Amino acid sequence: MSRLLHWPLGLLFLYSGSVKIFRLPQFAQAVGEFGIVLDGLVKPTAFMVCVLEFGLAYALWRQSSWSMLATVLLLAGFLGVLLYGVAIGLDIECGCFGSSYKFKLRQQLANTRLTGPQNAIFQRTNRSSDKFPRRCCG
Repeated sequence: MSRLLHWPLGLLFLYSGSVKIFRLPQFAQAVGEFGIVLDGLVKPTAFMVCVLEFGLAYALWRQSSWSMLATVLLLAGFLGVLLYGVAIGLDIECGCFGSSYKFKLRQQLANTRLTGPQNAIFQRTNRSSDKFPRRCCG
């Protein structure tokens, strides 16, 4: 059951990280337009977001015990930044899945609906892992 959640999320982060790394200048511009990161740190921050997504994709693929918590925290961070952008009236491309991906408040609310069930499943799998030892190979 765990693979049904870990692997698709891992592929999602692998895809989004790949799109961002191949279009790093556009993604860095989108990061800079939020005005949260200092100008000199925009490109390194954009690159580190890509690295973080690749690392999380790998951790999800390996079904690490902490990967779901890290996913929830990363999505909550992304959601917070995007809602900040909505709150101050920005109409920019978020760069989530490429430069043609315009963010709308409705899309951010959909992200919230994805994070809630994921957190519930994370809590459930943590409780069930105490009852049954985790097998190393499947």
